[in-house]
Order: sequence, then structure tokens, then C-alpha cells
Amino acid sequence: MSAIQYLTSSNPTSVIATTHIPYVPPNAPESYVKNVDRRVEATLSMPSDITATLMVDHRLPPIYGFIPQLPKVGVTVEGELGSVSMYNYVLPTWYHSITVKINGSATRVEKVYKSTAGKLMGKDDKSWTTYRYQLEAFVDKVRGREPAVWMSKEESVSVMQGIEMVYEKVRKSSSNRELSMIGVATDWTRVKTEKQIRCTLIDASGSDASRRASRHFGVKFELFNHTSSSLLLTV
Repeated sequence: MSAIQYLTSSNPTSVIATTHIPYVPPNAPESYVKNVDRRVEATLSMPSDITATLMVDHRLPPIYGFIPQLPKVGVTVEGELGSVSMYNYVLPTWYHSITVKINGSATRVEKVYKSTAGKLMGKDDKSWTTYRYQLEAFVDKVRGREPAVWMSKEESVSVMQGIEMVYEKVRKSSSNRELSMIGVATDWTRVKTEKQIRCTLIDASGSDASRRASRHFGVKFELFNHTSSSLLLTV
């Protein structure tokens, strides 16, 4: 959210859509409260007809089903003449890349490990992490100097307000979630001695769907397996 507001020099006016998947640990008890995010995706409407999308996922699917993925932190800005993408802007000291694509021209990749202009030119070092830059700015501020970059308290509040707008949209979407039962067979298929029924979920959320199905059929359902578009429940 902070990167979006910084790059657009504006705050979101509304949240167009959200996708939210809570984290549920293996073998979680029925009393488990899903108050930790696993994945959140949101599309934001910004001033000047700009649309921004953010996505955070703490459990990316493994490559080939078993190779864990490394964390991915990046931002892409698309314009009329092309796009600019920066990979790993959080810890660029370790590794980063700035990919510039101009329509009709060759793509180039750049790297910047120390300041080439501004107040920090000649002062910083390629070993500095983002946290060192933050510390330098803090020291400059408390000593009465003008930091090279400074985030005001108003900007900090606006970032939290933007995040809260996303959560408000998530809460409204959750309260309006519906479960649609499709093609309920008269004879149940028995797999691994468990009776199963296949359902289609309007907005995927496994345990919520289980509770709704329980109320609909008057029996207790337990989540067996689910994907973003379908749900397999056992009774």
C-alpha cells in the first residue's frame, strides 16, 4: 500500500474488489479463530483514472509441487509508453533488478546500489540496507537536518487508512458470501468410506462453506478438500 501511494503520489479513493484467504493451520480445532491473513489481493481506484492492484501471499504454491518458492517482493508501473518493474525493493542490497520496457524498444535491466544524485550522493555505500537509510533519515530529523527522504505522520496515517479500506471491503464481501450447491446426486459416491458431495463456491472460503452447508442440509460437514472454484465436503 505504501509503495502504491508513493508511486502515484495519491491515496486510494475506493476499493474495487478483494480476494481474501485466511490462514488455517493443519489440524486446527473447530474453535480456531481465522484472524490471520494468508492471502489478500485488492484492486484500488486511484485519482486521475489510475488503477492499482496489490497482492500479498504468505504461502506461495511450491514449484513442481514440492520445491518451496523464495519470497517475491516487487512493484510494476505501467504507462502509455511502457513499464518499469523493480524486484526486491525491500532488501535491494542483497539483490535487485529494475527492468525498463519501452514500447518498440529493447528491454533493459538496471541496478542501483548507491545514490547517484541527491543529498546522499557520496555519503551512502552499497552495503547500506533499507534499514540503514531509515536510520540515517531518523538521525537527520532529530538533529534538525532535512532528511533525504522522510515519511510524515500524515502519510503514515493515510497508508493505514488505505489498508483499512481493503479490510472493510473484505468484511463486506464475507458478510455477503453465498454458497451455491450444484448437482446434488441422489446416490452418494463413497470414497475412502466417506460420503461426499461436490459444491461450487461463489467466494472460496473452506470452513465458512462448511458451516453454511451444515445449516443448509441440517447435518455436520467437515472440509475434505477445496480449490478456488470447487469444494469437496464429507459428511
